[in-house]
Amino acid sequence: MSYTPKITVVTVIYNAENTIANCLKSVSAQTYTNVEHIIIDGVSNDKSLAIIEANKAVNVKVFSEPDTGIYNAMNKGIEKATGEYIIFLNADDCYASPTVLNNMVDFLLLHQLDAVSAGVKIYKTGNKKPYRIYKATHFKKWMFILGHQPPHPGFLCSKKAIVNNAAFKDEFFNEQFKIAGDFDLMLRLIYKAKVKWKTMPIFAVNMLYGGASSGSISKTKLLNKEVLQSLKNNHLLSSKFLVYCKYFFKVFQLRG
Repeated sequence: MSYTPKITVVTVIYNAENTIANCLKSVSAQTYTNVEHIIIDGVSNDKSLAIIEANKAVNVKVFSEPDTGIYNAMNKGIEKATGEYIIFLNADDCYASPTVLNNMVDFLLLHQLDAVSAGVKIYKTGNKKPYRIYKATHFKKWMFILGHQPPHPGFLCSKKAIVNNAAFKDEFFNEQFKIAGDFDLMLRLIYKAKVKWKTMPIFAVNMLYGGASSGSISKTKLLNKEVLQSLKNNHLLSSKFLVYCKYFFKVFQLRG
């Protein structure tokens, strides 16, 4: 690879002392070297910042200040990124192998893309066998009307495609959403703005099960309510029935 564009990995954290060291190590272990890792901390009151300081590489930049929510923090990450491409990595997740970023950049440049999606494996705490496997190649654009989306931790996108895009007039992630901001951002990029995007048949991230959109019935209801609002905002016709149909597809991701 003769051209090595700079990649910004953005990690948003708040009280992640149990997982942030593994996250940092998985980024520093990448064979792709033109990487900056930006940590957006919401003023953690545990040992997160001390652990970051003890484990951070020279390419890690830490910003610790109050935020108004996860999508406010993620928007700060986009603003502070100096890379040509951006990817988000949660504080309790890590890359599936040291060659993930290298493979994603190779694929993106080969196909002259603005963005690329790779798959994720989802694990429950303490389990070595994945609970769910989500192959990015299984996603098709029409699935947005079901509230389905490409796996967001495996989404590498040109910063220019976001900040210079008419689909993002006021803000990047819609901070009105509590859970569905990832869905909304990818919907606007892939479906509305029609950026040059493909899926690729690798797994990028090992995710820890949980997070803002996983778990309780109340979270599921809020997620789907916000998904329907995002679809409406972007003039896509759907319904509560269609949005709940996405769980049919998720059954095939379960690994027991």
